[in-house]
Amino acid sequence: PLVNDTINLTYFFYASLILNAEQHCLTAIRKLKENNLSLIRLKQLSELMACHKGLIEGIDESQLFYTTVNKIKKLRQRSVLLAGLFSAVMPGLGKYYMMQGSEGNAAFSLCLITAAPFIECVVKLGLLSAGTIVTGLIFVPVYVSNVYGTVKSKRAYINKLNEQLNHEVIDYCTYQLHH
Repeated sequence: PLVNDTINLTYFFYASLILNAEQHCLTAIRKLKENNLSLIRLKQLSELMACHKGLIEGIDESQLFYTTVNKIKKLRQRSVLLAGLFSAVMPGLGKYYMMQGSEGNAAFSLCLITAAPFIECVVKLGLLSAGTIVTGLIFVPVYVSNVYGTVKSKRAYINKLNEQLNHEVIDYCTYQLHH
């Protein structure tokens, strides 16, 4: 049985969220509404529950996890086709567009390292030399995988950010329970 004390109900909500007991969270919110908890506080608890479930569409700018939620929203608006085009023009640029700067640096560096010998062989030995073919067999897959990896990275990065958001919610609830 739930206690009607607002503080205990709020703690019960946090614990239920940590334990992934959605029905208990809803019960706690209903009881808190009956106890006339402030609308702002009720909204925060609802946002906590939504973030925990990965539902961020209805969350506005005033919520608790602004940075992660905004990253997810911005990334969802980015075009995979445009990112792939950017990476084809300049390796790593698509990763920057997809808000993955470190991966963009790595893609650019790897393509540069493999392109330099290829370009040198083309200039010095010609297009059909053995050296050009060997270095081309190294550079071309690296270049193509850069574009392919950029196109495929959006979904993986959104999943990573959703998991990060979930951990932030759990950490927040745990902190609230201990303090």
